[in-house]
Amino acid sequence: MLFVPFRTRVTGLQPYSENFLHYTIIIFFLAMFGEIMSVLLMGAFMNPALATSNASIILSATGLMASGFLRYVYKI
Repeated sequence: MLFVPFRTRVTGLQPYSENFLHYTIIIFFLAMFGEIMSVLLMGAFMNPALATSNASIILSATGLMASGFLRYVYKI
């Protein structure tokens, strides 16, 4: 959350306060979702390193599938 103003300027987002607020809220919820997923997986695996790595893999795969970056082979 500390680097949100820096990331906003570097990525070229608009400097309006409403857009900045939306960007900050999205970053906050993504960070909290990752932490909650790590804690839930820690309850299943009982190993913090394994839970954190699995949470990052799940979030990465979800982001690729949800963004449409990965598509079905038969639709290509």
